Order: sequence, then C-alpha cells, then structure tokens
Amino acid sequence: QIIEVQESQAGITKIYSKISAGIRTADVVGLLRNGKCYVLLSQADKASSLDVIERLNQSGVSSNLIEANEVPLI
Repeated sequence: QIIEVQESQAGITKIYSKISAGIRTADVVGLLRNGKCYVLLSQADKASSLDVIERLNQSGVSSNLIEANEVPLI
C-alpha cells in the first residue's frame, strides 16, 4: 500500500516529524524527484492503511491512499 502526502505550505521538512509519528516502524517515507512525499506501507492491508491515513490527518498531515501505478517513477 502507498500513501501520497499532500503538499503543505509548511514544507516536507516541517511536517516530517508528524509523518514519522503517524506511521509504523516498518513503513518507509520517501521524497521523489517530483517533490512529492510518499509512504510505503509494508505488509499493510487496506484497513491498516486507512488507520495510518487517519492518524496522519489527525496530526494535520493530509494524505490519501493511492495505487502503485500512480507513483511516477521518473
């Protein structure tokens, strides 16, 4: 499962601590060349992914679940 973090006026470096507090230790945060931040949820089903999104949203980080083919690889 992949979560796309929505852009914030605060910038990714300012909200990184909120992101890391809202994800699990096995999850991976990454910033791609397109400037967007993604969270790879390893071994997560859709229900678990939605729980992570809810925690992020509660901490003020807007995000949504996306399909792997929606992540630009270039």
